[in-house]
Amino acid sequence: MSEQNVEIVLRVYPAPDVDVVALVREEARWAPWRDSIAPFFAPDAESVWPGLPGGAKMFSGLDGMRSALLDWTAPWATYRTEVEEAIDCGERVVLLAPSFGRLANSGQEVRLDGASAWTLCNGKIGWNYHSTRADVLKRVGLEE
Repeated sequence: MSEQNVEIVLRVYPAPDVDVVALVREEARWAPWRDSIAPFFAPDAESVWPGLPGGAKMFSGLDGMRSALLDWTAPWATYRTEVEEAIDCGERVVLLAPSFGRLANSGQEVRLDGASAWTLCNGKIGWNYHSTRADVLKRVGLEE
C-alpha cells in the first residue's frame, strides 16, 4: 500500500512546469485542478504551513489548501516546485521538493529547499505539512 501512497501524493503535487501563483490565483486554472485532485483527499484533510506571514496556520479541505497557497504565494510573481525525491514512510510520504520563484518586482529567481510530509489513510490524503527539509525530516523521524 505504501508504494501506492507515493503514487497518490505525486499525482496531486503540481508538475514542475506549473506556475503555482497562476494556479491558485486564477479560478479558471484552480477549479479543474481542484476537481482532478479532490478524489485523493479526505474532505476534512488538513494542511499545516509554519512559514506563513504571521506564523504557522492550519487549513482544512481543498479550499483551505488553496487559502494556504494564496498566503504562501502572495509575495511571488512566479512560483514552481520540482520533486527531487519521494520517500516512502508507510502511511506517510515525504517529498523533498525545491521551489523556484521570482518575487514581485524582481527579475531574479530564487531557490528554496522545502519539503512536505503527507499522511494517508485508506488511499486518501488526510494531512500534509510543509516546511524546511530539516523540519519535515525531523517531524517524521528520519533525522534527529
